[in-house]
Amino acid sequence: MNKAICTVYRAFFRYNRQLQAAGQKLEIRTPLDKEAYRTASYAWVVNESASRQDLVELVLPNILEVPESGVFSPAALRTCIRANFAASKTAPLEQQGQLLDQAFGALRTLSEQMHMQDCSSDSVTDGIRINVTSAYIGKVPVSTVATKNLFTYRVRVTNVGDNKAKLMGRQWIIQDDKGKVVDQVAGPGVVGNTPLLKPYDCFQYYSSAMLESMQGAMHGSFQMLRTDSASQQEFDANIQPFRLIASR
Repeated sequence: MNKAICTVYRAFFRYNRQLQAAGQKLEIRTPLDKEAYRTASYAWVVNESASRQDLVELVLPNILEVPESGVFSPAALRTCIRANFAASKTAPLEQQGQLLDQAFGALRTLSEQMHMQDCSSDSVTDGIRINVTSAYIGKVPVSTVATKNLFTYRVRVTNVGDNKAKLMGRQWIIQDDKGKVVDQVAGPGVVGNTPLLKPYDCFQYYSSAMLESMQGAMHGSFQMLRTDSASQQEFDANIQPFRLIASR
């Protein structure tokens, strides 16, 4: 095994140790569209959990030993790393340059996915799953002498229950790196919509937030309404905190 392959191999295992130390599994996510927030983009999309293995094959092509779930536990990631580097060792010499390029590409993707996981949250309330991932856009002027850090975030609301539910309103709490609440946002619907989610539907939208600090966090809730019962039950679907990190 040449020096470059050894270097990449060790780098992969550093990420594996980070995952194990955090007691986490790595869920592969679709990269964010960093322009979508400009138009408050929204869409009905395929439930990412149901298509995660296809997503893994898209963002990590030609990778061996991908778990059927599309979710990497530390043990599964370790098995995947070893299988792919074992294959590179036995490959013909004329293929090793291409395999090394693939390994560097996979390493970049793994780094991006680990960062996305650090900036994500996932929660389920009464059959409504909310997954949020943030990304840093950059500094933007807010006056002639001041700038703030601009972040975009993608929200996916999935009905994993058996009954229809309508998203009626939202409430967000935005905190800086000291935990101080710097903004609270509340209003009807999201991006001008009050989507009705049937079972297995997934509604996605993009929005943005600004901070003076380089890091912070957001959390909140969506106000939901059950529409297929006589009682028209209302409930809050909680949104677990997710980080805003000005690093990429």
